Amino acid sequence: MRHQVFLKRIMALMVIAITLSAALTLFFYYFITSDVIYSDMARRDFLQKGSLLADQSESYLLKQLSEGEYNAAVSMSSNMLSAPIAIQFYDDKQMVQFSLPQGTDLDDSAIEQARTLIENSRSEIEKQNTVYIRIKLGQNHVDAIIVGYPIEVFDSNSGSRDIRGAVYIVKSMDYIRTGYDSLNFALVFASCIAVILMLLPTYIAISRLIRPLNQVRNVATAMSNGNFTLRADSSQPGEIGELGQAINDLAADLDRSISALMKERNRLRQILDNLSEGIIAVNPELIVTHANPAVGRLLGFPSTELPDEAQDPTSEQNDSQDDNESNRSLSVLLQLKSGQDLLDDFRKAIRQQKTVTRSFQNEDRILYFQVAPLLDEDQKVIGAVALLRDVTAAEKLEQTRRDYIANVSHELRTPLTALRGLIEPLADGLVTEESDRLRYYSIIQNETLRLSRLIDDMLELSRLQAGKISLKRSQFNIWDILREVEAKYQAVAEEKGLTFALPPYRADTPLVYSNPDRIEQVLVILLDNAMKYTDAGGIIEIQLSSESDKLILAVKDTGKGISADDQQHVFERFYKADRSRGRSGTGLGLSIAKEMLNILGERIWVRSYLGHGSTFYFSISKLQSGRYLPGSSEQGGQGARNSVD
Repeated sequence: MRHQVFLKRIMALMVIAITLSAALTLFFYYFITSDVIYSDMARRDFLQKGSLLADQSESYLLKQLSEGEYNAAVSMSSNMLSAPIAIQFYDDKQMVQFSLPQGTDLDDSAIEQARTLIENSRSEIEKQNTVYIRIKLGQNHVDAIIVGYPIEVFDSNSGSRDIRGAVYIVKSMDYIRTGYDSLNFALVFASCIAVILMLLPTYIAISRLIRPLNQVRNVATAMSNGNFTLRADSSQPGEIGELGQAINDLAADLDRSISALMKERNRLRQILDNLSEGIIAVNPELIVTHANPAVGRLLGFPSTELPDEAQDPTSEQNDSQDDNESNRSLSVLLQLKSGQDLLDDFRKAIRQQKTVTRSFQNEDRILYFQVAPLLDEDQKVIGAVALLRDVTAAEKLEQTRRDYIANVSHELRTPLTALRGLIEPLADGLVTEESDRLRYYSIIQNETLRLSRLIDDMLELSRLQAGKISLKRSQFNIWDILREVEAKYQAVAEEKGLTFALPPYRADTPLVYSNPDRIEQVLVILLDNAMKYTDAGGIIEIQLSSESDKLILAVKDTGKGISADDQQHVFERFYKADRSRGRSGTGLGLSIAKEMLNILGERIWVRSYLGHGSTFYFSISKLQSGRYLPGSSEQGGQGARNSVD
């Protein structure tokens, strides 16, 4: 019984739909489109008749028809069409002659108005165009159409066809509509018959379809609830069975597709969430649809102010919550100093469909911000996606590069300027005394050596930083190097009025495992700096201590000392703590020392107080038992050992 009620409702709806369809079709045809159709049909008919009359007019102008025959032909055409026909020849008079049929509903005022319109349309006719005018004519405002066709006559002299006039047909739309009344009646009658004939096959088709559709409906309902295990009966013959099988296939495909989409969504989310770059996706209304955790880290936002992407986006109960979270997530950009600019970048990318980039400062970070529009397959904007990247390290590296170039330029310019100032007077013969020339030559030699040392230091530092220098390590006795350094610097210190001291010798000093040449080079760099910045009467001493698996060498002086601010930079390239005193040197020594010790796995540091001197420390690895090579350091003197503590 339930199925019968459903069937009756469907049948009622079908009857109403068919009836309304037929009624609307008749309504639109009769009251809206019929007038357009009738006028268009009349226009085409009149153009055909005008073409025939134009041919007869050509024959008349070529004297192939007499005036009486021509007038009779025009009069007969006017009576057959029940429409006034106007002939206008473009001769000296250019008069418009009307042939009026019997029973026309156009009065004299309508004829005169039509005559005026015909005379004004000559320009269109002369362009070999036809004329179509629909207008209210006369005092009675009769709805009429005017169709004009050009009269062309072949000119044997020029070999072309010239426009010699035009044929116009004028007819009331009421006459035209009356002629099509029988067509309207036939259309209404046919529509009624079609509605009646459609009832029986509609009833039969619906009754056959309803029976198995309930089961299909149940399967579809289960699918909408997320249950893809229910299946329809596909054993029915014909299309119903195919529909059941299609529903079953759809359920299976949806089950596989949704499972695959969920896996892909989770995989993509994990990828985005693990990126170090921040990702923000918005829709055209600037509501955030996704923001990975890196956004909060880079911008300094709490995680609670970002959308909860862990929730199921298909859950209806989370829709409003997700929208609120998304809106709040985008609004927190306004807390930034450049927040309004970032929001404007989103709008610009969406409106102008182009990528927008900028860099901005956020606390102690420099962030790169790039927004690109998101387009669908029809190239319509469906939102935008922004990329946030921390470029602080890259910017600092670029600044370091610029500072390095500036420092290199400055350090190279100083000796070159001095050389030029000395060479130019020598070349111009301005230095006549031999003693002066020798003094100039000595200064030039010193500046050349200074320039050479600067270039050598820069090349060595570059090779060290690029990892192009391989430092081989071996076991040796540190006292061998200390004695060599003492032999080199004792006389230099005495010459400068300085006291140079080594630590007391200890026979139990362990062997070390490093590169002896580079360790000596580091010690020389530290001693050169100490002697450079210690005045006469000062003391420079080398200290030696032990810490677990390291020996600690220290170079201590009683110079002016280094301020706390300068201590942070003394190991940077070209940095000089005492810039005002004009000390010689390239400013690369401590940088070279640090790079060499880094390669050897050691460290270097400084302790200093202004007015109390400075102490530079660096570590050297002790020789471990597994590395000891018997007899390889026997030349170390009293400090050589055959075992390691």
